[in-house]
Amino acid sequence: MSDMSKPRYLTKDTKGRKLRRPVPQDIQKYVGKTAWVERLGSLSWSDAVERAHLFAVETDTEIKRYRKEAQRAQSPALHIVDEPGCNFSLMDHEVDQLALVYFHRRERDAESEGGYLLDDNDPRFNDLLSDAQHDLGDALNVQKGVDIGLVDGSQKSKHWTCLNLLVKHGYLGKEAILTENGKRYPTEVISNQRFQRLCKLIVRADVERARRVVEAMENGQHPSLSDSFFASALKPGFELEQPLNRSRKTIGDLVRSYRARREKEVGSSRLSQHNIVFRVLEEELGNATLLTNVARDQCQQLADLFVHIPPHVSQHYKSKKLRQAVEAYEAINGNKPNRVSEGRKNLAILQKAFDHAVRQEWIDRNPASNVEIVGPKRAAKYSNSNDGYQPFSTEELQRIFSAPLYTGCLNDEHGATRSGPHIIKRHRYWAPLLALWTGMRMNEILQLEKGDLRQADRIWYVSVNDTEEIDYEPDTFVKRLKNKNSERDIPLHPELIRFGFIDWADKQDKGRLFPEASQGLADKPSTMFSKRFKTFLTSLDILVPRKKVFHSFRSNFNDALREAGVPQEFRVAINGWTEQNAMDGRYGKGYKVRQLYEEIQKVKYPSLDLRSLYQAEH
Repeated sequence: MSDMSKPRYLTKDTKGRKLRRPVPQDIQKYVGKTAWVERLGSLSWSDAVERAHLFAVETDTEIKRYRKEAQRAQSPALHIVDEPGCNFSLMDHEVDQLALVYFHRRERDAESEGGYLLDDNDPRFNDLLSDAQHDLGDALNVQKGVDIGLVDGSQKSKHWTCLNLLVKHGYLGKEAILTENGKRYPTEVISNQRFQRLCKLIVRADVERARRVVEAMENGQHPSLSDSFFASALKPGFELEQPLNRSRKTIGDLVRSYRARREKEVGSSRLSQHNIVFRVLEEELGNATLLTNVARDQCQQLADLFVHIPPHVSQHYKSKKLRQAVEAYEAINGNKPNRVSEGRKNLAILQKAFDHAVRQEWIDRNPASNVEIVGPKRAAKYSNSNDGYQPFSTEELQRIFSAPLYTGCLNDEHGATRSGPHIIKRHRYWAPLLALWTGMRMNEILQLEKGDLRQADRIWYVSVNDTEEIDYEPDTFVKRLKNKNSERDIPLHPELIRFGFIDWADKQDKGRLFPEASQGLADKPSTMFSKRFKTFLTSLDILVPRKKVFHSFRSNFNDALREAGVPQEFRVAINGWTEQNAMDGRYGKGYKVRQLYEEIQKVKYPSLDLRSLYQAEH
């Protein structure tokens, strides 16, 4: 059965999964193709789904951008436009260096063309002098226009010179200033005060260069320098204070590189926690933004957004960007989410991502290193600090195992809480019983395979491991353990035999005992089951968020072990709190199962009557 619908644009052919979205007909001639296509390679299903959502957002943006370009193409006037995702930053010392480089190169070009001195007997001399004087006059007029903020053809030409200078030295990507239809003048750059200062310095460089040509021709000697700002550019061996050829790596490069690194370091569950951060980077800054252009204040804005992102945003707001999701949440609830703790977790991921960029020498410093999320300090509470998950009371356990799921329901999905004629023994039926009598974690139960039920010394036990019994379709099922100590053997309590668990399991096919326990869009089946079990507890008026949940069965079991006088060394082995090898070395594997069985059969739940669940022969 399926608990999810396939995301838009996600398809599959003989080469594997891919994303494909047709280009609207009205912009096909501007895009230059009829569809956007992206191969997904070896991405897992959950990553492919996440990428599909981002693909939809990115292509939505592309459609809007190309429609703007189509409108501009229909207008004869050249407009300065604001392009989304064009982030730009420039420091004062970088402005100075760019202007010095520009002047130095113009001087170097003059030397390569023969220098300043010309033979005054050359028949072209007077015409050349007149041209030089005219060039100086033009340069001075441009300077006046720039000084008063006039934008005409000549000033726009200087803007274009400066934009190209920024592209050449890595402060802008070429896509920021060029489209298939011609030049682009991004407002975010043009209106920047440091860009305007750069334009003024470039115009000063042109004025000084033109003045030097006229002086050399009029005086017949090498010209002097009038504008002292450019003095260092004329010194022999002129070098920049620091290299200007900055890294061309982008936000998209960072996301791909850091994701690939983390895939090698952590499991998919931990990796999925990074997806919101990657999505924020792509939506807020843009994949094409150069890393060198990301400033601290932008990272602070990202951190502020982290705090307000609604829970389960990818599931509940599938068609919306994150900021739109925040607005939608506020419209429904009257205020934005205030998830300071979650925001700090995402900020830590963001900071580590930029640390990765620093290690790769893509940027010199981490722009997020001094960013912080400030939240109200909560008074320390000591009375409940060590309570953790609370065990269910005997009365609550009786209610759980007297619910329609165990006495007769409509079905074990949406009809599990309604009385009916069916007792359906699948994961929703067996998981609570196994947890109560073995102490196993939710995901450990849901990923059980038939081969995990074994015998030693004529004792049935569960092998908790992360080795798949059979080959499953790629990206559909992977067994996981919480940590290395989780691998262990747990003898089955006699009550589980009386409930008929072994007889039921013996009738199942090889592979997963609970194949219907779908993981949906998540990376493990416990994610979806946890939500359903909370709904189940709510229907019984038992749920206490973060206190009385499925994990409470594990608390019941551990309390029962303790009350039965089971020594601590056995309790930690049964619960997976110590390495299996520690017990193997002391007792031997076969004997260990026998020893554990002797202890585990001591577990009792006084006053809890589950005889109605026994098989007929018991």
